[in-house]
Amino acid sequence: MKRILSNPGGDEEPPKKLHKSNNNASTINSNGKESNLIEMDYSSSIKSEQRQRLLNVLNDQMITDFTFIIGFKRVQFNVNRTFLSAISTEFKKILFFDEDNKNEHEIKNIDPIGFECVVRFAYANHPKLKSENVLLTLHICNIYKIPLLLELCEKYFL
Repeated sequence: MKRILSNPGGDEEPPKKLHKSNNNASTINSNGKESNLIEMDYSSSIKSEQRQRLLNVLNDQMITDFTFIIGFKRVQFNVNRTFLSAISTEFKKILFFDEDNKNEHEIKNIDPIGFECVVRFAYANHPKLKSENVLLTLHICNIYKIPLLLELCEKYFL
């Protein structure tokens, strides 16, 4: 049985119904017990601090477990598999189901500048899209099926 956030003990079944009013929500499990959930409105400073912490993880080589070698210049990106597999099933296949069971993968047909945006998005939801990188990033999103970042790239042009 999978653990769910609203049930940290893991003893009960997943919630059956969700009732929501204002900023509070409650779940009712199959035993009829009600648990309260509180939706938090995080300030921009908390969001910014959390984003920076996640970006710091990106630079921590002790936490990486996979290397992408990108483009014809062979730029290396040391990443944690979990972050990239969370945004793309295509990356998940490369990262976890590669028959060679290697800890690196080379992709020649994409640009490192666009890939950096993808990695930043995977880690901290902050790709830093600019006119210089948005088309490169959009190209990668189409190839590796990254719908949320693709949507951000498309909105950049609006």
